[in-house]
Amino acid sequence: QIIKADTADQLISLLENDRVDIILLDRYGGNYLLNKFGLKNIYAIEPPLAERKMYLYLNKQHSDLAYRIAATLRIMKEDGTFKKILDKHAKQH
Repeated sequence: QIIKADTADQLISLLENDRVDIILLDRYGGNYLLNKFGLKNIYAIEPPLAERKMYLYLNKQHSDLAYRIAATLRIMKEDGTFKKILDKHAKQH
């Protein structure tokens, strides 16, 4: 049976209260919620079910920033800054 929820918070609540056996969330969003609610008995299954590219979209009035933002994100990913920021806000569970 599939149960749909309107928010990720609701999914976490369903799992915590044994209303479902498994939920589907992105890793960092899920880890953020587990930390937010102080849950220690819920874990991500490895390997991930899927991986996908994500894209930023800018309003056309900021189109001149697109190249600089892309270049900065590329550098941050290469030097580990990007991962440090993600881990700080959604510690690995």
